[in-house]
Parts: sequence; structure tokens; C-alpha cells
Amino acid sequence: MQRPEASMLVLGSLTVGSDGRVVGHTLDDVAQLPAPVVDVIDRNMARWQFQPVVRDGHAVTARSQMSLRVVAQPSGQHDYVLSIRGVHFGDSTNGRGGLVRNIDPEYPPQAMAAHVAGTVYLALRIDAQGRVQDVATEQVDLRYLGNNWQMERYRKLLGRAAERAAHGWLFEPLRAGQAAVARYAMVPVVFDIHVFGVPGMPSDGPGHWVSYMPGPVKTVPWFDAPRMLPGLAGDLDALPGQGVYMADPDGSLHLLSKLGGS
Repeated sequence: MQRPEASMLVLGSLTVGSDGRVVGHTLDDVAQLPAPVVDVIDRNMARWQFQPVVRDGHAVTARSQMSLRVVAQPSGQHDYVLSIRGVHFGDSTNGRGGLVRNIDPEYPPQAMAAHVAGTVYLALRIDAQGRVQDVATEQVDLRYLGNNWQMERYRKLLGRAAERAAHGWLFEPLRAGQAAVARYAMVPVVFDIHVFGVPGMPSDGPGHWVSYMPGPVKTVPWFDAPRMLPGLAGDLDALPGQGVYMADPDGSLHLLSKLGGS
């Protein structure tokens, strides 16, 4: 049986010099982060190499927001090995990527009854008028432990619910004069459940270890994540939930180095 993983989402920002090396970084809520988590991030960022950012023919210093997914895996009876499973470089998600009508998905009753929580990673194709033309589930991570049949069932339930809601979303239309081409986005949709009188699951954020079951990654023929989201390195779960990440092959920092561990 697949084993759950303990992970922590860490947010911050960094500055990359004209040579593609990291010249500075900050971590949000650093006082809440365990020292080993800060250490593994600091040591790995010191060796990271980025593709230099070029403007007007010259390499320049660049700054970016970032989110990192740190995973703890057992090593022996009492020890754990930390590694950076995924990282995303790009602007904060407060702007919602031009999303002007957002319909929340309906929580599947079977999943709610079983207290199943999870995150669905949706790939979107958006037409010139801002309508969602195509939607596909690329991955579903569960905060639930069951047998393979149960987890596959709940992944399908959450994925279908998220897809139904996404078909009703509306984005800002392209401006007059812009070429009428499709836009693409990746959207993590979070299903979280709270039962009155029962302690809730820890939130997925700085200082909180959460246990989850990573789902298999499905191929979406019209969405090539490595090319469309160059600011993403590693797993999709480095994307904070409920954000909208518009595809922009030329608009993000591009990490050339491999992600590392402790």
C-alpha cells in the first residue's frame, strides 16, 4: 500500500543576479518554521543556478515570489530526511489570474461523509472571450488513507466536481487588438472539510506539517506544464491552493539546477 507523505508549504521571495545565481532570499513567517526546514532551503538555494533574465539584450537582476514544498521521509526508526519536492517562482496569486466569475465546486456527498479532503490540479484552456473551453484533471492529492480502490474512487469524485465548477468560470476577455488565441492556466482546487466539535486538519501553510497521499500525474495532451509553467520545478503541489497560475513560457524565472535534499 502507498504510504502517506509529510510535507510543508513554505512561501517567500528571492533575488537572482545577472549571472543567474541567488543573491538573496527571504522566507515568510520564518519564526514558525522548524530549523531543519530553513536549513535545507538555505543550503540548496545557495547552489541553485537560474537561466539569466535578459531585458533589452542585457542580463539583469530579477526578483520573484516563490513557494516551496518540503517533504519529510522516514530514515530509520526515529530520523527523517528532508527534501525539496517542488518549487514555483512567480507572482502571488491574489490577482486570481483575471478570474472574474468563480463558482465554488460542490463537495461530493460521499467524500464529505468519509471526511475526505484533497487538492485537485486542473489544467484549463481559455478562449478569447474568457470562457473555459477545455478542462482536465492532471493530479489529485488526498488527505485520506485508504486502499487503492477507495483512493481512486475519491480522486475521481473530487476531480469531476472541480471540473464541473470550472466549466462555469469566466476570465477577463482579451483586449481589443490582441490576437484571438487560447490562454492556458493551472488551478489547484482545494476540498477541505471541517466537522463541528471535531479537531480539524492542520492548514497547509508555514510551520504546519500535513500528511497527504500524492496522486498519479495524468497527461493532458494540450497542456505541457514544463513548457507552459517554466517557473515550476518538480511537483505540482508546490503551487499554493486556490491560486490561478496562467501559462507564460517567457514570464518566469527558470531553474536550471536540480532540486535537492538534506
